[in-house]
Amino acid sequence: MAGKQQAHGQSVETRMLAQASFMARTGQILAFLVVMSGLAAGTWLLANDKSLWGAAVTLTPFVSLAGLFVLRRRGERDRGVPAPAVPKKPEAQSQP
Repeated sequence: MAGKQQAHGQSVETRMLAQASFMARTGQILAFLVVMSGLAAGTWLLANDKSLWGAAVTLTPFVSLAGLFVLRRRGERDRGVPAPAVPKKPEAQSQP
């Protein structure tokens, strides 16, 4: 009985991880499409002498994604989630 419960728990966890991975990938793809659409629309507006609107439409997706990134990091910091580790560059060893 315990073996069945353990197997069931592992299968549920596997499905949850697969779904979370799928959702993260889908979010990245959709964010890419939004940014590229904004860039294309802004470029078209700039090419058609709509400089103010073109600049606004071009910058809006980038600014909104940067804002989301900063807010997410700030929320993680407030909850005590450690920042991702940045690998250090190996220091050059001096030869005597």
